[in-house]
Amino acid sequence: MKVYISLPITGFDIEQVDARCTFAVGVLKTKGHEAVNPLDVCGACGDELDYIGCIANDINALLRCDAVVMLDGWENSKGCQLERSAAQIYGLQVFDSLDKVPENAAMWHVLEKEVCDEKQIRANTIAF
Repeated sequence: MKVYISLPITGFDIEQVDARCTFAVGVLKTKGHEAVNPLDVCGACGDELDYIGCIANDINALLRCDAVVMLDGWENSKGCQLERSAAQIYGLQVFDSLDKVPENAAMWHVLEKEVCDEKQIRANTIAF
């Protein structure tokens, strides 16, 4: 599942925001999902965009996802509230925290198959 990360950015130390995003990306990848980091979305635009341009790009990226995860503090952020509303209007799944995002069952099937294939290869290998 492709999951957009929504968290407050405006008014916060960008290094702390980046650390929160990096952590969220790691958790989502561990659970077998593709993460969309809003800092990457707007960072790709350089300094050319103002707040309105960035939030427009964020909403565009969000609507190309299957779900959004809301990180702590989203309730106090107009941008996060807008992202949540857009996700709800367009029928995306909304998770209120990283721990509410389920593991990707399809991913576990792939991992189990890889482990089984590796065991089969070892079993069929002739020791010299």
